[in-house]
Amino acid sequence: MAERVAKILIVGINYRPETTGIAPYTTDVAEHLAAAGNDTIVITGFPHYPSWKVEPGTYRLWTTEMLNGVRVLRRRHYVPRSQSAIRRALYEGTFLLNGALAGTGRPDLVIGVIPSLGGGILARGFAARARAPYALIFQDLMAPAARQSGIEGGTTVAGVTARLEQWAVARATTVGVASENFRPYLQGLGVDDDRIVSLPNWSHEHPPSADRSATRDALGWAPDRTVVLHAGNMGLKQGLGQVVEAARRADELAAPVLFVLMGEGSQRSALEAEGYGIERLQFLPFQPEERVADMLDAADVLLVSERASVIDMSLPSKLTAYFAAGRPIVAAVPTDGATAAEIERSCAGVIVPVGQADGLIEAVVALRDDAWRAAALAEAGRRYATSALDQPTAMLRIDRLVGQALGGRSTEHRRPAAAGQEPAWSFDLLGVEVNGAPFRDVLRRALAAPVTGERLSLHFATAHTLVEAHDSQRMHAALRAGTVEPDGMPLVWLGRRQGVPVERVCGPDFMPALIEAGIAAGWTHFFYGGAPGVPEVLASRLAARYPGLKVVGTLSPPFHALSEDEEATMIDTINAAAPDFLWVGLGTPKQDLWVAEHRDQVRAPVVLAVGAAFDFHAGLRRRAPRWMQRSGMEWLFRLAVEPRRLGSRYTRVNARFLRLVIDAGDAPRTGR
Repeated sequence: MAERVAKILIVGINYRPETTGIAPYTTDVAEHLAAAGNDTIVITGFPHYPSWKVEPGTYRLWTTEMLNGVRVLRRRHYVPRSQSAIRRALYEGTFLLNGALAGTGRPDLVIGVIPSLGGGILARGFAARARAPYALIFQDLMAPAARQSGIEGGTTVAGVTARLEQWAVARATTVGVASENFRPYLQGLGVDDDRIVSLPNWSHEHPPSADRSATRDALGWAPDRTVVLHAGNMGLKQGLGQVVEAARRADELAAPVLFVLMGEGSQRSALEAEGYGIERLQFLPFQPEERVADMLDAADVLLVSERASVIDMSLPSKLTAYFAAGRPIVAAVPTDGATAAEIERSCAGVIVPVGQADGLIEAVVALRDDAWRAAALAEAGRRYATSALDQPTAMLRIDRLVGQALGGRSTEHRRPAAAGQEPAWSFDLLGVEVNGAPFRDVLRRALAAPVTGERLSLHFATAHTLVEAHDSQRMHAALRAGTVEPDGMPLVWLGRRQGVPVERVCGPDFMPALIEAGIAAGWTHFFYGGAPGVPEVLASRLAARYPGLKVVGTLSPPFHALSEDEEATMIDTINAAAPDFLWVGLGTPKQDLWVAEHRDQVRAPVVLAVGAAFDFHAGLRRRAPRWMQRSGMEWLFRLAVEPRRLGSRYTRVNARFLRLVIDAGDAPRTGR
């Protein structure tokens, strides 16, 4: 049986089988940590969202069940059918009281999910009882929600809620936020910025299972109507009254649109009464998870609606599904809010002012009449979902959050990759930890960094790189400060010998892959390094190959050792350009040392030390045939092409690398 590294307690009121809201995300986190070998326990409520009622026949005060390796302790709490400050307090308070009675043993780490506020309060309480660290994940901000959502009495209790929120977060080791817009509020509660980590929700990809035309026919959606679908909760903060008004106005204008509200929630009955008799308005019930993708696929436009007061309290969970569905988005939301910022970041939709029915209709009709723009927005959303909101990258962020909360301790047991086991993610080679993640996962992580806020340094290592690190403590420290990718085939072979299914992640291959994948998101690039004129030629050739590439700067540093003033000028030039990706091509070990020594000063989210990629893609050097690259003979090709420059290095370095590996015994030591 696999070793259990940590006992992790997660407290959150929503969990599977709820399929909307935050439940799927809390469930994914718990199951991911359990799959990594941790003893994972969840304290949650009985399923009640978005219908805001517990399933009939469920009268027990608590239950215990095992779901996909997670021990789930469900606790009864009051569920209000309509929202007010008092009812919300009862909802929170009964979960808090019943949850506090749960027996969990002594966890090594507690994670609280907010909402509910009780999740944060219980997390601090359980952590204090066990003398363990705790982390909080903010899916919503509770005090701003009380003020902004329109709940009856919310403004009155917002101050008390803020004090409870501050108490809950005060001693949290790490605080994850679903939106960067949450950061200023938490800083205002006294949370240091270095404790806050970006943790955006991820996309659950469920491809449609039914023919689009058949779905529309079954729902009575006429081919000549542009269907605008709002899927999800119908509560106060959604402000769906503006959609009802837009549908009424569409009837008056005989506009070729149909507004569809699909789901449940505390305001549905009132909305149905308000919309009675409107031809261009349809209500659909909450759909099973397997049907949602079909519904999104059948629509023409996906709608987000919010009250004018909703600024920074939450980020709609439906957005991840919207992006993945590949349909243009129209958002009637505050232009300065978190939702507008996310849609603008994705380039997947159009923002219209809240409460302007004619403006909403005009935006929909404009997309109907401009098929090219609608398709471009849809494709941008799909790419954003796969590149920035993919689940593997999200789970890496969860691992980092948990690792930080545990003070750097791993949450994944060290094990060789064997049949039926999840493979290790890294391996040790000559004292250097080499990343064993697949090329695709490394690419997704890098593409996500400008969104997630991760500051990533990638070093593409060969045998030469590791020999330099073995002989130089400074070089060894430089590699430890970043993420080392297996650029050379010897690293791949040795990693596989240790039981890690390593793929080659080569700098000259990674550069075009990342550039092409990042075009839709509008990511920007800066090229630093190479001989005079090389970065300019490189940028020009790449721009011709990848239309839409945004290069914000190039710089070739002089060959002499730079003074402090010269270094400062270089850094200022790079930062003024504000690139998302900084490519450094100075050769090993110079580029690796430069990246490590200047990473704190460079503000680019991702810095990549790629060496020969500059000359290859600038057309100054030829790469070996693909078969030589795959077989590990690329070095021989390069030696034949440049014998004078590379002969001594390859003879000396390769022999030394082989000797060091033999002396080290290639010890199979794997880990995170």
